Amino acid sequence: MYIFGKTVHTPCMDDFIFMLKKLKYNASYPAVFASCGLLVMYLLSRVKVFSAVPFAEKVSALAPLLFGTVFCGFVIYSTCKSAKKAFCAVTSFLCSDMLLYCACGAHFSLLFGVAVTAFFWLVFSKTDLLYAFVTALAVSSLAAFFMALLYENYTDLVRTFALRISGRGAAFGAVGNAFRLFIGDYLDMLFYHKSFSATVAVDGSIVTGALDIFNSSKTPQHSAAQFLAGRYIATIFIPSGIFAAVFRHLKNEAIFAFASALALSVIAGDDRIFYLLLILYSPLIYVGAVLIIFISYTVCAFIDIRTGFEVMPSVFEMLSHLDKPVYFFAVGVLISVLSYFVSRLIAARFSVFSQNELPRDVLRLIRKLGGKNNILKIENGTVQVANPNLIDILTLDCEIRQNTVALTPDDIDTLRKFVD
Repeated sequence: MYIFGKTVHTPCMDDFIFMLKKLKYNASYPAVFASCGLLVMYLLSRVKVFSAVPFAEKVSALAPLLFGTVFCGFVIYSTCKSAKKAFCAVTSFLCSDMLLYCACGAHFSLLFGVAVTAFFWLVFSKTDLLYAFVTALAVSSLAAFFMALLYENYTDLVRTFALRISGRGAAFGAVGNAFRLFIGDYLDMLFYHKSFSATVAVDGSIVTGALDIFNSSKTPQHSAAQFLAGRYIATIFIPSGIFAAVFRHLKNEAIFAFASALALSVIAGDDRIFYLLLILYSPLIYVGAVLIIFISYTVCAFIDIRTGFEVMPSVFEMLSHLDKPVYFFAVGVLISVLSYFVSRLIAARFSVFSQNELPRDVLRLIRKLGGKNNILKIENGTVQVANPNLIDILTLDCEIRQNTVALTPDDIDTLRKFVD
């Protein structure tokens, strides 16, 4: 196809599907960097110098932007092997996000940042630098413009939906977790600071929102058990159980990514990067996690565990605001064990850990060469194999000289791209 008068090679479907599958590994290094950086900033917010200002809230608002920027730059650089293309992609991402923020005060969500990066990959991997930059900047800015244009309609829709689940802590907990990843934290604001969760009179004044009520009342109200206590289970105990279930099946970089995201979730109370990695790794396990979050909020409300938080559901605030500690930790441990076994059950039922990462055409080529273990190295347009007798010479276009196999240029390019 043509873009600005230039021929652009459209990536094949196998390339695109493979890229989507590899996103979970491409997200590993950015997740480590963003989690460690955010953890340091959250810990700084506990220092007296920063505690007088809403530092933690500002860090929380900028978290998707930080992760999205690092993720975008890393993916484009690792796939295109060009620092210039990575810089242009990051510039496009930041410009479009700034446009959205200036128009309506909101940033891209975590998953929208991943989607933007996937689009940038399509453009930068198959197009010259200048035309890729212009296309990426134009399309992402146009998307931000339309999002800003529809922002008022979006808030009206969210308010309408919030009215339907008003007063239902379990529904808010489950939906709110996905909402923070896919769209943003506007739903949280309605339940934490507006009347969609609860309204009480405190010292002669009307206070709305579960979080504002908890921070204003001398004694915790039932709204804390409905809307706040379950958030601790979702940020500390559920991720711990899931990580215990999956870490043995992760590659090295993915282990560090999940571990750093888990540390951020437990210590700082920000679970978004952990659940984002979980969605990229296995959407089915994430669905199971959302169901367990629903159960957690239901149990906390039923037992009336009035444990809340001031800013973030971190381990520090949990220890400061514990209510019914025996019941709370009993629920937390049981939910963590439930998360472990549900994750293992889903993984076994749907073969999550055994799914092959390679496109079908690539798998067929590897099988014709005797399997991946038979391929030793690829160099100078040839493939070195361990046993040439395993090669399917009837269906493979090749020339064999002892352990050296000469393939067509297209097959060599395919192997270089998909086989380490």
